[in-house]
Amino acid sequence: MNVKSTYRIVSFNIKQFSDDSVFHHEGKDSRKNLDIIARIVNENNIDIIAIQEIRGKLAFKELISAIAYGYVQDITAEMLEEPTSDGRLLYSELMGADYLACKAGKWQGRWTHPNSKWGTAIGEEGYAFIWNTERVDLPENDRGRVQPVIKHKSEIYFVRPPFYGRFITKDIGVKFEIALLNTHILYTKNSKLKSLQDSDIDYELINSSDKAERLRIKRELMEAGLSPQEIDVLEQFSNKNDVERRRSEVNNLITEVLEREENTHGRYVFLIGDYNLNLENCEFDYKNRAAVITSQIVYGKRNADEKTYIIRQGQLSTLKSPPKKEKDPERLYEQLQGNGRFANNYDHVTHNVNMTDENGRQIYVSDPVSINVLDEFGMTNREYFERISDHLPIMFEVGF
Repeated sequence: MNVKSTYRIVSFNIKQFSDDSVFHHEGKDSRKNLDIIARIVNENNIDIIAIQEIRGKLAFKELISAIAYGYVQDITAEMLEEPTSDGRLLYSELMGADYLACKAGKWQGRWTHPNSKWGTAIGEEGYAFIWNTERVDLPENDRGRVQPVIKHKSEIYFVRPPFYGRFITKDIGVKFEIALLNTHILYTKNSKLKSLQDSDIDYELINSSDKAERLRIKRELMEAGLSPQEIDVLEQFSNKNDVERRRSEVNNLITEVLEREENTHGRYVFLIGDYNLNLENCEFDYKNRAAVITSQIVYGKRNADEKTYIIRQGQLSTLKSPPKKEKDPERLYEQLQGNGRFANNYDHVTHNVNMTDENGRQIYVSDPVSINVLDEFGMTNREYFERISDHLPIMFEVGF
């Protein structure tokens, strides 16, 4: 396939990247190796990075500074609008109250704190995009440059909504728009909800057809210490186990949000991130055999052609957690080799199988691969787990 230019995109769950990750605190050292992270981006010639689990504004600024090898400037104020009389949404409303825009050298980035339905810290892990402005730019509309957290239809329910990024190619004659849904499917249930399994509260009655019964159960749940948000989550997912809920969210993201964006705007839309689900056709053995999703989702609408979306990236992408030292010496964990170092195949890319341009020409999308940073930079398992992440970055190319 002849292409004029390709764009490299990376998805990276950077594992609890908080302010503690970049600043030293007396009595503990949880800092990340920002130099290695910057080298991953620069030495692999990445154009756009979609990041999950970036928890603080200061950490985000330091990360951009490290990638750019220079001073970072906060440009959030430039991205906000003055109130308008015609009722248009302000940027602050589109982005959410907790939002940051930065630039450093040729790099720009946006960070947001997701408006989680979970109501606890476990659901509030942040998202970010960082991109090379020499290669891609943001699209313009009547409000200027936009990078909103996506707004879903009211009937679509996500515990942790994705972060929506739109990017315009710069260095080829025709401009193409690449849209990315940066997602992190919530993995675990709240400990309060787990404790209900051992309680006398019949919480499954929260979906009873009897309104009085539903209200009674909700009162009991509040008395047990659950917040209204947690009760809302329980109401939505009480009839699904954790793996079923994850599959349901991925299915809705693909068949509702991704498909809608494709139909509405004709963009090249990709769902990328940490799905917390293994592909059923993964060629490797993986730890969590229960958490599996099919590699293809076929979606058909009345009076519309059937579409096929493929979930890709079948390599192991998460590290095994370090064993307790009294059970397994640190030396043994550090020296794990080959696929024995990895646990699951959780990080994926999803797109329309028949992605074509306006002339019907097939768009080039490479096979997504994990970047084996341990081998690339000679790191032990413990060094990578403690100083970088428990996930490998995954990379793919889009060509026009």
